[in-house]
Amino acid sequence: MLIDDLESMGLTKKLRLLNIPFSKTPIDKINNFVSDRIKNKGIKKNISSTRIISRILGSSKDSCKLILVVKIMELGLHRDHHLLRNGVEQQIIDMARFSDGIFLFYGLCGNALKDIEKVAEGLECELYIPTDKDGQIVDDCVSIAVGGNKIYDDLFKKCRGTGTLFFTPMWAAKWDLAGDGTQDMLGKNCNSFFTEKIGRIVQVDTGLNFEKDFHENISSVSKHFNAKVYKAQGSTEIIDSWYPKARDDLIKKSKKKSKVSD
Repeated sequence: MLIDDLESMGLTKKLRLLNIPFSKTPIDKINNFVSDRIKNKGIKKNISSTRIISRILGSSKDSCKLILVVKIMELGLHRDHHLLRNGVEQQIIDMARFSDGIFLFYGLCGNALKDIEKVAEGLECELYIPTDKDGQIVDDCVSIAVGGNKIYDDLFKKCRGTGTLFFTPMWAAKWDLAGDGTQDMLGKNCNSFFTEKIGRIVQVDTGLNFEKDFHENISSVSKHFNAKVYKAQGSTEIIDSWYPKARDDLIKKSKKKSKVSD
């Protein structure tokens, strides 16, 4: 289930390309899919009775299904740490109303999301944040792409003395050099002083091929900054390992809650 908004358009195209079935609904209509009993959001209900996983588990003793509700966040939130923090906090609160758990596909993001798990305290909703093989919360999306904080730190050490930007296929595809996109991506740092300091572009190849013009996009970025391009091997290893564990933990806890409510 995708939250139907402007940010979801990219994922919608990818899912259709892969022939993966999905549904879309505006955030204010999500209750129609979670529980037919909720007619008025102004009236407080027993929230536990509307949680997606609990309802499904309660209807079948032989199988357990997981319904994913996906909200794609605005890229522009990265312009400011306070903007990012407030946006993520509010989204956690909003989605906790109808969720048993939230998988947060963010890292610390320059410590903007440090201790973000405290937001979920008291919401009766589990919050899962990606960790690397050492059990550390990832620094950011680049850390996820390269395989963890240690590998990320090693790459940074190699780049000492030169302003460096890391690009995954997604970030490279969103880098609009011709229009206002550059201003949006760089935010307050978009000035001649900042651009003169960048001398290295690290191309992180995750192995995902959704963005067809990765090399062309990287070439455009390097020309814009007059920077050299270095390549780093990335992967989806962290998500491939972290998500199934988080999912299974959520299902296990949801089963216990279902038994208690029975």
